[in-house]
Amino acid sequence: MKMTETKDMRCLLRDARHERRVQVIRLRKVGHTYEAIAAQNELSHTGVFNICQRHANSGVKALRDAVG
Repeated sequence: MKMTETKDMRCLLRDARHERRVQVIRLRKVGHTYEAIAAQNELSHTGVFNICQRHANSGVKALRDAVG
């Protein structure tokens, strides 16, 4: 299995982080696996899982960065 290099989302601008999270949720809703989403978006499996969990627990507001 080939390991894909992941990107640290903290290096992205706020709007780019939000768009990446929205893309993760869109792909998950149409049935993509965590692994496939991670590879496509250069994220870790854990990162994708965490985004999905935050969305499941808190809805759309969880896709935005916390202010503060």
